[in-house]
Amino acid sequence: RGLAYVPQALNFDRRVHLFQSLLESDKARTQDEAAAFQQMMMNEEGGFSARERVTIRRDALYTDSLNRLNPLGKRLRKKVQVTFVNKHGMEEAGIDGGGVQKEFFDELIKDAFLPREVKEEEEGDVAIEQHPDFFVETPLQTLQVNAALDGSNDLLRNYEFLGRVLAKAMYEGILVDPQFCLPFLNKLLGKQNSLDDLCNLDPEYYRNLKSLRYMNANEIRELG
Repeated sequence: RGLAYVPQALNFDRRVHLFQSLLESDKARTQDEAAAFQQMMMNEEGGFSARERVTIRRDALYTDSLNRLNPLGKRLRKKVQVTFVNKHGMEEAGIDGGGVQKEFFDELIKDAFLPREVKEEEEGDVAIEQHPDFFVETPLQTLQVNAALDGSNDLLRNYEFLGRVLAKAMYEGILVDPQFCLPFLNKLLGKQNSLDDLCNLDPEYYRNLKSLRYMNANEIRELG
């Protein structure tokens, strides 16, 4: 608990190693298929499994993922066995030894986090499911929350789901591409942003705003 207040007491590599050790310990409990099978045999009505099986249509990747995964809550820590359905409605062959799950989360994170214009540049003519841009790019090509959205309860449900998706990727050791801007990360950590943090969001706006502090009264009046 003390590390939450003074993380600098350990160097970064040791903190990463400690974090990974905690995850592996938890995964040994939540993803132990032998123990799950034994428990199922002892209690036929339990139907307990160390896996969650989901079927996802590729042309409705985000919607299906939201509807199938978000209700799982803590059960999302189990292994997720994914079956893809192609645009013709046919299930794709493939045994998930980890590769299909990784492909699924790679594609889901790209679809959910990257703004539409970025995805169109990367994917060309590939059809992209219609949903709001939950994040927008800063001038530094990092991501911040799209403040133009309405902030409804349904929108908050989507952000809750995206948080779970990132947590699951971390839990499974899957590297993700999106990089968030520092002011957003500060807010996630409960830290207060200052004027100087604005340079990590919009450097030009930061420079112009900061220049106001050094202008005299006449220069300020000339700005109108």
